[in-house]
Amino acid sequence: MMKHLLAVAILPSRLSTTLGAISISAMALHISAEVLSRLIWGQSLFGTIEIISYYYMVAASFLPLASAQLQGQMISTDVFAKIVPARLRPVTDFLGRLVSLATCGMLIWAAWAQALSKTRVNEAISGLGAPVLVWPSRWMLVIGLGALLLAQLIQLPRGIASDEDAPPGTGERG
Repeated sequence: MMKHLLAVAILPSRLSTTLGAISISAMALHISAEVLSRLIWGQSLFGTIEIISYYYMVAASFLPLASAQLQGQMISTDVFAKIVPARLRPVTDFLGRLVSLATCGMLIWAAWAQALSKTRVNEAISGLGAPVLVWPSRWMLVIGLGALLLAQLIQLPRGIASDEDAPPGTGERG
């Protein structure tokens, strides 16, 4: 059962990580094209800074979050683990996962509301005199956080079991 649930979390994680990697490659190509444009024609490409800031950087930052969670690469603090008796650590780990889950849920709710609001007004910013639509980038945050929430949900029961009982590929801590 746990293997099936893990597979459900791994697919969106891999997809969002792949999209994040593609955005980094696209950003590198875009920056290279910008440099060549300035050298050859003496002018910038339309909306380079805006596209990098609102699309590539957002995708590279938020889409791979689920993968980092599943691999145990998220930032964690062991302040309580150091002072809590070993037999209580699974409980504190579980409570920490609940707090992370709740926080992620609130972030999704806020990001969803913001994305919906900006989509309705067709949010754009000025890029070299012409508008650059940026509302679609708001949805990347919702997608990345949604995949993270799914990964956290899959890992939630692990807080009750010991780390040795955790399925492979879910990381040591999360």
